[in-house]
Amino acid sequence: MATFPLLPKHIKRAYQNSFVLALFAGLVAIFVFVPYLNSYPMQNWDEGFYAQATKEMVSSHDIWSLTYQHNAFYEKPPLLMWLSYPVVQIFHEANWTFRFWSALAGVASAIIFSLFVWQKEKRPSIAWLATVIFLSAEALLYHCFRTGDTDGLLIFFLIFGLFAYWKSWLKPSWILGTAIAFSLAVMSKSAAGLIGPVIVLCDILFSRRWNIVRSKYFWYSILAFISVVAPWHIAQTILHGHEFWSSYLGSQIVGRTVLQIFAQGFPWYWYIGVFARRFFPFSLFFPAALLLSIRQIIRGKKDSMFILLWALVPLIVYSIAITKFEWYILPVYPAAAWLIARLIIAATDKLTPDRLAQVLAVVSVGAAVFFFARYATPHFLTDQYSALATTTRYGISGVMAAALCMLFVVSRNKKKAMYGLIALSLVFCFFVSYARTIKVVVTQTRHSPYQDVARIVNDQGASRVVVFDSDLYTKPAGYFELSRVVEEILPVVQEEAWKVRHLALPGTVVITSATADLSVAKKDTLIGVVDSYNLYYVPKH
Repeated sequence: MATFPLLPKHIKRAYQNSFVLALFAGLVAIFVFVPYLNSYPMQNWDEGFYAQATKEMVSSHDIWSLTYQHNAFYEKPPLLMWLSYPVVQIFHEANWTFRFWSALAGVASAIIFSLFVWQKEKRPSIAWLATVIFLSAEALLYHCFRTGDTDGLLIFFLIFGLFAYWKSWLKPSWILGTAIAFSLAVMSKSAAGLIGPVIVLCDILFSRRWNIVRSKYFWYSILAFISVVAPWHIAQTILHGHEFWSSYLGSQIVGRTVLQIFAQGFPWYWYIGVFARRFFPFSLFFPAALLLSIRQIIRGKKDSMFILLWALVPLIVYSIAITKFEWYILPVYPAAAWLIARLIIAATDKLTPDRLAQVLAVVSVGAAVFFFARYATPHFLTDQYSALATTTRYGISGVMAAALCMLFVVSRNKKKAMYGLIALSLVFCFFVSYARTIKVVVTQTRHSPYQDVARIVNDQGASRVVVFDSDLYTKPAGYFELSRVVEEILPVVQEEAWKVRHLALPGTVVITSATADLSVAKKDTLIGVVDSYNLYYVPKH
């Protein structure tokens, strides 16, 4: 399977060409990450924050002090907003302008990852398989390469930084590239960007790569890292002092690590379920891939340590942290795809097949088929199948898994049967994962109630909006849509209802919750009801 002896010569040449793989990776990434970027509405929460902060930066031309709702915004570093600034300024406020760099990071990540695996493994089969598995991850569609969040940049800088680190094993000057990439990751997503340095330091320690530390370039790289990260942080300290560090470091970094944010209450093992769901069906191969990698390390193959640490360090670090979000473990998926590809190719190598890898791969196939009932059903199967009882669906999956096992048992040629079983499972896995991806991309909602609210406000030609006793002001996507059509947006809480009378001047739209008691708004001024929001207009005459 790994050598594909029956392929035509021109296809073999293409298959063995790293440029073709990089081109293929880029085209698949474009197909997955670029379509409809402008069609679906802004998302809560982070994307709305970053889009509004960028919008206000373009309006104020102040690139040093970020603002949100025209108040100081200390929560995140500015790199994404800096990059988006010229794009938004040139092409105005189309949704795609706020997502441009995330999509570009997705395409670049796919290309760099494919070349990374190709050069390190020196086996086209592993590189092709790892690339296609990586791009099949559903997790990449959320809060990453299709939204205007900082996670897309983080993943790109992480992949490039680790690629440069691997190159530094033979050419120490490459460690400068690692430092620059990781410093840009910090400038994209603050402390989350330090996950790369932690992986590198753990690999140096466990693999005893002391030659890197002894190199002068290692110390130059520390200076390069500080040179990129320090200026903005020093400027914020000078401009805002304790207020900046209290929010940036206290509530955002320390708070999320040791405190429970948003009343989540997730257990430490919560990410196991997230990974299983967001990377299904290949997630079922991951435990086997870990076992095979650990055995290789025990046998003295230190290069496996690097990829294993890449997969496990983020998973362990974020499992320990109290605050948990699904996108925190995005750095795990490239390494997981790589390890899974190594497992499958080791199991199907016709010259030197790995018996343990074969056993683990077959078990993984059975697990993927069996858990199809749980993890795949909500995404693309028919409503009739989804409506079946859980036990019935598990029964169907169990019968499918048992049938595959029986076919393998009764087969006379176990070697061919195993190759056929794994090949069939790969077809099944890629169908499941990419069918899910296509459905997510094509069926993603193209409309939001916030857009309806903004349209009604715009139709009235309102000069001011007063938001009373409603969550619209606190929803970043809602505020962003309103700010596109009106300059002045004023919040009023329920306890200060008397302010509405003073703020609701002629030409003002008042937005309330459906249950709010607003005596200032007469019934004849009701101009719309959208979702849970009532809109009133105060006439000019």
